[in-house]
Amino acid sequence: MIVFAPIIIPLIFIILSLSLGKASGAVQRIVFMAGNVTTIGVAVTILRRVLNEGYLVAQAGAWEAPYGITMVADTFSGIMLTLTSLTVGVVSLYSMAWREDKLNKPVFFALIFGLQMGMNGAFIAGDLFNLYVWFEVMLISSFVLISYGSKKIQLKGTLKYVTMNLVSSFFFVAGIAVLYSAVGTLNMADLAYRVREANGELNLFAPSALILMGFAVKSAIFPFFFWLPDSYHTPPLPVTALFSGTLTKVGVYSMIRFYSLIHLPGDVFYTQLFLFIASTTMISGVLMATSQFEVRRLLSFHIVSQIGYMIMGLGLFTRLALTGAIFYIIGHCIVKTNLFLLSGIGYKITGTFNLKQSGGLMKHKPFIAILFFISALALVGIPPLSGFFGKFMLIKGGVESHEFIHVASALGVSFLTLFSMLKIWNEAYAKDIPEDSQTQDFQFGKAPKQLVISSVILVVVTLSLTFGSKFIIDICDTAANQLLDIDGYIRVILNR
Repeated sequence: MIVFAPIIIPLIFIILSLSLGKASGAVQRIVFMAGNVTTIGVAVTILRRVLNEGYLVAQAGAWEAPYGITMVADTFSGIMLTLTSLTVGVVSLYSMAWREDKLNKPVFFALIFGLQMGMNGAFIAGDLFNLYVWFEVMLISSFVLISYGSKKIQLKGTLKYVTMNLVSSFFFVAGIAVLYSAVGTLNMADLAYRVREANGELNLFAPSALILMGFAVKSAIFPFFFWLPDSYHTPPLPVTALFSGTLTKVGVYSMIRFYSLIHLPGDVFYTQLFLFIASTTMISGVLMATSQFEVRRLLSFHIVSQIGYMIMGLGLFTRLALTGAIFYIIGHCIVKTNLFLLSGIGYKITGTFNLKQSGGLMKHKPFIAILFFISALALVGIPPLSGFFGKFMLIKGGVESHEFIHVASALGVSFLTLFSMLKIWNEAYAKDIPEDSQTQDFQFGKAPKQLVISSVILVVVTLSLTFGSKFIIDICDTAANQLLDIDGYIRVILNR
């Protein structure tokens, strides 16, 4: 069944990549890109089907839910499958032109497919234990990728990354164990059914808190975000770009999925908790970003800041706010990935990631400057670019819910985000090349051209989100409506 395809396809290409170790580099790269294209095709097919059919459900081994392994695809998971597959495909194209850190090797290709398999599994997991399993599959690949190259600075960043994610896994599996002892099920549809059947009499505070700790680290939300900027700037740039656009979004997706299912109408505690987390995450991340001059660290702190907007949608928990959060996830994934790709192109031109030592890009490479300008404004949320629509829906949802403090936080963080993007623009693009800079002459040959092509693809996607915003917002609205229709989710999976 096609629901299993997002897991099976990457697994097949893991085996193919490793089996072609003695083949020519061209054959290896063709297989690598073929795997990415196939995965994108499968994800788009699933998205089209769930838009027409609502849900796709598969039970492994013919064991009916809630006793077997359930795989579920709805509009939200279809969006995330398509989004991450596209991101992985573009970054894969970019990585083949990077020509550093031995990226064009079968092991690297297999690790990328392993990462994708773990993310895809998390998006379609229908029970919490299998969500945990796919998290671990994803993390095993990411542990190796973040240390790829074995430089001293990478080992330091890897240690923080591995330690914090192992801690988060401990909290997550502990929460799962306590939840099972309290409710007697880990199937998410069955869990939602029992929570509603008990009508608030189940005490799920302890397992929810433990699971939230696990999600908090994986999503890099306040106060557990420090590992991200300390580790994301250390691996090869293509790995950093891939992580920036995908990994934390898996945590955010899982958080929205889980808490929307156990959320009861009128439960103020979770809404206020998530709104507090959202505002503190936004503010702390952007304040740290404004003080950075290493462009990868600056952009990494912005990942933290913008996670807050996504959590804000969960805190408001209205159809409009969830629509805005999902749309914001889409735009952020594309734009943030592209900003990292552009920072890598800037590094190839100037030989540095340090903004103080950079400069002259607007004068010498105006096309690259245009690509950055569009992406930066989209990140800030300047209308009519894609980032505006997600923020607008979140802010409107906050106003309608009378959460004015959090609305003010979201607006203030947008201005500080603009300040950070202007800093990059002024330092790397607008000012002249510093006299002590060792600027390299960027040759648009066969390999370097792929770096620019990858960025152009993501800018085209960003503009497509802008001009096709009505179509995308309608899809996000469908996803939000399904998240709120818990009875429909239960009925499809459990036939109750």
